[in-house]
Order: sequence, then structure tokens, then C-alpha cells
Amino acid sequence: YELYNIDLIFPYRLEMSTKLQTKKAKNPEQQKFVVKVQPKENSILDLSVFSSMPEKGSNSDIADLVKNTSVISVLFFDGKRITINEHAKRVSEKTLLPSISMAKSITGYLLGHAICEKKIGSLGDTADKYLEVTKGTLYAKRTLRQLINMTNGDGNVNSRDYANNVRTLKKMYKSQWRGGLPPLFNGKDYDFTPSYDMLANTYGTTLSHYLKGTKGLKETDLTFNYNGIPPDIILNIIAKAVGSIEKFTAKFVSGRSGSSHSLVWRKQRDGALNAQNGLYMTREDWLKVSMMINKDWQSDSCIGKYLRNIEEKATSASHGSDYGGFFWFNENASMRGHLGQNIVLDRSSGAVLAVHSMAGDYDYKSDLGSILPR
Repeated sequence: YELYNIDLIFPYRLEMSTKLQTKKAKNPEQQKFVVKVQPKENSILDLSVFSSMPEKGSNSDIADLVKNTSVISVLFFDGKRITINEHAKRVSEKTLLPSISMAKSITGYLLGHAICEKKIGSLGDTADKYLEVTKGTLYAKRTLRQLINMTNGDGNVNSRDYANNVRTLKKMYKSQWRGGLPPLFNGKDYDFTPSYDMLANTYGTTLSHYLKGTKGLKETDLTFNYNGIPPDIILNIIAKAVGSIEKFTAKFVSGRSGSSHSLVWRKQRDGALNAQNGLYMTREDWLKVSMMINKDWQSDSCIGKYLRNIEEKATSASHGSDYGGFFWFNENASMRGHLGQNIVLDRSSGAVLAVHSMAGDYDYKSDLGSILPR
């Protein structure tokens, strides 16, 4: 399988191979986990819709969008059939496309299943009940609900604005890092609050190492503060609670969706899970997983009730959106990632629009909003 390498050092687009990033790790092969294809009979979807997809080039408007922008894949399921199937030439049926921040949403979905399977008590539980590394930090007494809504009072812990990302990266290079794994950093190594997202994405820190440098920091207001620490905490909580994150993901993501190819999820250098942006699937499997989530949202099952609850309890976020369970809510629910990754879910009709992009140089509302508003 080809990993489509738009792994990010936020906010830059770099062509970096996973092999290079883990070059000096003790065992590079252990810096990711792979979920293989599961039996199709476990799927809750009608997978026959994938055997009658339109040919590439059938939709001239979307084909032009792919040709003239950095959009590399567009798939649209209207609730009954797939009506749009456009992609760049360099993207094949086996190309593993990155989640960027859409991995956060899949993490939120997995949390619902962990609760439904009674591996985790409730969204009212605090982080320190499940994850030792949070103890002594302001995340210790944050509830799982606060974590998945990004309302943690962590404005003094992590800053991911553009200027701070640049300062963080410059500091790393001044440390004489010249390829391979960089030195480990945390907040104590800086005279400003460094970007966890930047450091983690370049293997310059780990969740446990970074959190050690946050002990004693005062919490800020419990308002929306989007960053990569909460999802990393949540996915590592899930992993500890369920025993095998590989088997759990195989059952509740790959199996129930009927995925056709392997799923790859990157880990941090110490083996901790990377929930903020480390997930890779093929374009069709991204659509299948999204259709599965949408179907669950409409169901009267435990996971359906969980999904409707995270929407009901979402918090006011940026750009006029609400945010809950690591999903964005406007007219529809969506999973979003930097550089133009968008998967939009219409919970009433079951429609799903899945878009992958290299640089986000398109306008969702004008280019795609008529197909499915975000």
C-alpha cells in the first residue's frame, strides 16, 4: 500500500515518509498499528453500492475541481447510491489517504463504542481514572466530556497558532536537529508555550513527556481550545480500557464498515497512540466508515444514542460552528482536517460527501456546498 505522504508539520505541507520519520526508533515497525481486512459479513452496510459507482470523469464539474485545485478525491453517497467518484491520477484504489484531524472524530466514535461495551464508565468520568500520565496536570480532573469538546482550560498548556508553530519549529532546528528523530522537548525547554501539535507531528515529543512539562500550570477558562492533546489522551484511555486497540478498531471500524483494505494508524515514538492526525485509509474505506457512522447516528442503538448525545451537548466553537465528541456541527455533522479534508454527514438522508485535498485551495461552500452543505 502506498502511503500518500502529506503528513504534516502543522501548518506546513512536507513530503516526509513514515520510514524516515522513524529512522532511529528502536523498532520502526512498531511505530504504527495495522488493521487488516475483516470479513465482509460483519458489515452493517449494503456494500453493493460500491459495485455500481460512476466512472471517473463522469461529473465534469468535480473533475475540473480535481484538475484545477489540490483536491485529490471526491466521493458522494446520496443516501441510496454513489453518484460522484472523482480522483487525481496519482490516487489509486490502494492509496492510503491521511486523516489529518479527521482521526479525532474516529477517536470520538471509538469512545462511544468503549462506553457501550462497558469498557469505560461514562463521559462524566475523569481522565485520571484511566490514564496515569494525566495525574498532576490540569487534565487529571477533566471529564471525558470536556476532553472530547475541547473545553479543558488548557490555554496555558498548548498554543497552536501560526506564529507559535513557527517559533516551535525554529527552536527545534536551533537544537541541531538534522533529520531522523529530533531531541525530546517539553514546555520546560522553552521560554514560551510550545506547540504540542508541532512537536508531536515531528516526533519531537510524546504525550507523557509533554505533559510532564505542564505540571503546575494554571488552568484558563473552560472554553473551546482546539488542539491535539485531548484526542491523544482519549485514544490512549480507550487503548488501556479495551486491552487491544487493534482488535477493537478492527471490530468497530474496519469490520462494521466492510473496509476493503488495511487501515494504518501511526504511533508516537514511545508507542503511545496518535489520535490527532495519524490515521490512514483508502478513499473508498473513508466513505464506508463515514456511511457506517451516519447509519449509526440514525439508529436506536447504544452508539446511536451516544452520537446524538455528543451533538446535543456540543459546545460553541470557532467559525460559527459547534463542536462535540471531536465532530463539528453546522447544518450537518462533519469530520474536518487541515488542508481541506472534509467528510460531511447528513444524518437525516444518510448522505455522505468525502473530500481529500493536498492544500485546501478550494472553497467548500461555493465548490461543493450545493452537493451537501457543511
